[in-house]
Amino acid sequence: MQTTTQSEVDETRFTKFARARLDGLLRSRSVLTAVQPMVDLETTDLAGHELLARPLNIASSPTVRKLLQVAESQGLAAELSRRLRREGLEKTAGRIVPGRIFLNTHPTELIHRRRFLQSLRQLAECYRDLEMVVEIPEHAALTLEEYVELRDQLHALGVAVAFDEFGTGRSRLLELATAPPDYIKFACCMIRGIDERVRARETVLYRVIDFIHSIGSLPIAVGVENAAELEACRDLGFSWAQGFHVGRPWTVAA
Repeated sequence: MQTTTQSEVDETRFTKFARARLDGLLRSRSVLTAVQPMVDLETTDLAGHELLARPLNIASSPTVRKLLQVAESQGLAAELSRRLRREGLEKTAGRIVPGRIFLNTHPTELIHRRRFLQSLRQLAECYRDLEMVVEIPEHAALTLEEYVELRDQLHALGVAVAFDEFGTGRSRLLELATAPPDYIKFACCMIRGIDERVRARETVLYRVIDFIHSIGSLPIAVGVENAAELEACRDLGFSWAQGFHVGRPWTVAA
């Protein structure tokens, strides 16, 4: 007969305590669901929204960062990410037009992809009229084979894929050449000051964006802060833009 060790008992108690603490933090309503719009640079129409979690008050405790720190320190970051995604969709589905929503993921979710895909399958079945886009973090630890398999599995569920924070870490050239994502979101640091028209930077970005179009992906500029940056992004060939100049995040009522 298999017996339970004291360390396993302690681990179970610890996990229950950690989840109870997360439940308390989420029930405190210090964290709200918010969405930030994206705009089509050609038509100026709304193209979609990104689902976000935001603190009720920037000076309040716990903030979203604190909540994430608690979850990470206790091994529950993936669970927190799933809960925020599920609860956020409950509040936003049917309230945003067009019905396209970009969903954040925590890197640890992609370590145990079966559970991750199960959660997305449930959401896809629940919100059939909503076009969901999963954002894959730049620092997600996926091999090329794992990424290709994940992309194909998400597509089979009717869920699109976006590379997030593009330009800050890995080149992702193999992924782009082998199995292009549907969307590529350029990191804020790549957009900041883009209106200064530095020739070398412009040349590189123009060629990268042209390549992205050629493989069938859609490039999105994130962190657009003013009209000059917006115009520069349009000139370089970005398809969509996101940022405070385009639209600030707005909270969704519970």
